[in-house]
Amino acid sequence: MSWHPTPENPKLGNFCIRHLESVAPFSDSVWLKVEESGSKSRFQIEVEEKASCRCVTVSIPHAHCKLLGKFLHFKAYQKGFRYVRRHLFRPELLHLHVAQNLGLLALYWKWRYRLPYVLSEHSSIYLQHPTARLKPLWRRVANEAACLLPVSTLLGNAMREKGIHAPMEIIPNVLNENYLKAFPQGSLSQEGHSQEAQSQEEGCRPFRLLHVSTLSEVKNFNGILHVMERLQNETGYDFELNVVHDFPADGYRQWVQQHNLQEKVHFFGAKNEDELLQFYAKSDALVMFSHLETFSCTVMEAVGVGIPVIATRTGAIPEMLADGRGIVVEPDEEEAFYNAIIQLMKNGLPLDVPRQKAYARTTFSMETVGRRILEVYQKVFFRSSL
Repeated sequence: MSWHPTPENPKLGNFCIRHLESVAPFSDSVWLKVEESGSKSRFQIEVEEKASCRCVTVSIPHAHCKLLGKFLHFKAYQKGFRYVRRHLFRPELLHLHVAQNLGLLALYWKWRYRLPYVLSEHSSIYLQHPTARLKPLWRRVANEAACLLPVSTLLGNAMREKGIHAPMEIIPNVLNENYLKAFPQGSLSQEGHSQEAQSQEEGCRPFRLLHVSTLSEVKNFNGILHVMERLQNETGYDFELNVVHDFPADGYRQWVQQHNLQEKVHFFGAKNEDELLQFYAKSDALVMFSHLETFSCTVMEAVGVGIPVIATRTGAIPEMLADGRGIVVEPDEEEAFYNAIIQLMKNGLPLDVPRQKAYARTTFSMETVGRRILEVYQKVFFRSSL
């Protein structure tokens, strides 16, 4: 996996891990990873039996230059692969997540061991401006794959436009089962406003908006803050925006103070899975205003819980919010985003929560995605045997 959780960024590539966990019950699988360890002067291999699959970790000493680091990583992956072949099983297929970083290794193993690979792609590098050139190595890695598995139709189409022609199946990210078990607590109901939301005018509580992201530039949190300022200055609605974010938000906190939004916008930092689930369940709507997404796990999670969503037309968002599951606006259209929030606070959004959860289960559940990945593996094996 080119992306996977690290001590510095424990949520990096967690969606890649869920793909592996989804297919592991149906196919003997192992996660091979390499980690730097400053306290170790030589390669060490550790095998961990996780609940869903085995994990083989090769620890390497810290490299003091980039070239040496690449050599040590390559050597470590070779050692790890040989260990798997000798002590666990002989792999028949490699599943690569993201062409960057480890794509060259996948190409080498395909040539050296006659090992076909499938490529799950999550990266936004293919969504650059149409005239932007894709690095030849990344195009080669994608085109040599036995099957491409982009997580959204938008991403798959962008890969085609970049000259990638390998067989393709759209397979989404996996939704944690706990989101399907949770239900909204006082959010908008099938009839529009819930009893709790209807009592806003009586001072019961503000309308709760939720934003969950890294607050990176592509998430366009600046645009959300501009709209929050307008809502405060131009409407009489009582609302609050709760922000769950993985990284520091000092610059945004300062902006909120300078624009007197501290009573409306609240920052909560990073939360674990259970804590985050409670934020979803206690919110009236999720708001996302990203310039660009390849999928949007956050929107998937809100759909799974059963709360309304306002988000931009990018990634898999249009499909996830079809059939009345949310409101889709164009990226960077602050006026449309503002009007959508006003519409939601004023009129509500009729949601059939059981039907919405049924959609999420049949599209994003661990079993559904795992079986779809297994079908791809079987097709690759069949083609390889001809």
